[in-house]
Amino acid sequence: MKVFTKCPHCTSEYAEKTLCDTRAELAKEKGNSFQVNCNSCGKSFKVHVNDLRARKSGAAGLAAIIIFAISVPFAGYMIWTIGMGIFAYISITGVLLAPSVAFVLINKQEQVRVSSFNRLTVKR
Repeated sequence: MKVFTKCPHCTSEYAEKTLCDTRAELAKEKGNSFQVNCNSCGKSFKVHVNDLRARKSGAAGLAAIIIFAISVPFAGYMIWTIGMGIFAYISITGVLLAPSVAFVLINKQEQVRVSSFNRLTVKR
């Protein structure tokens, strides 16, 4: 998950990756306020954890594409070796359905993490 804030000097967006699910966890890791350096203007400024906003990352789509890229050749191999019986149809459906299910589950989890981070705040 990425968290964002605006630089007070140049108003460009500052982004940082984090593994923390909530602001409270981020505050435990870095403190309620911490110094960051703007990538655009190079100036340092202090950020409070409540000033950060989380957004979904594109990792869910990338993971689904990778799983799909692996499963399609596997489905082709199954057709080539097994033939076109009922077992083949069931297996191929399962193999091709896996990336869709993985994408939905990963995307939902990321959405829950982002909404949890943005909803909960810490005391100033």
